[in-house]
Amino acid sequence: MRFDVKCVLDHLLRHGKVYTLRTYNMRDMTFRLGVDGEKYTRRYVQGPVQVAQITPYASLSGFDSVDTWWQAAQGFARGRPLYLYLVERS
Repeated sequence: MRFDVKCVLDHLLRHGKVYTLRTYNMRDMTFRLGVDGEKYTRRYVQGPVQVAQITPYASLSGFDSVDTWWQAAQGFARGRPLYLYLVERS
């Protein structure tokens, strides 16, 4: 997995977990993050989602607000559905 948004990567490295929005519906998996070499697990939470459905997870997204998170996700989604995942250090 890639983490191109700095606040999301920073949150993951600092807290060991982050909720993230992706444009794909994929299975759960374990991977190594190139930045720190640690193992992380990606777990599907729900999707496709709308802004109201991600509100409870915003405090663990790395963004300052749910609106900022949603706007950033919409920018890369370009109309595609968004899926919510939890990524945490294994």
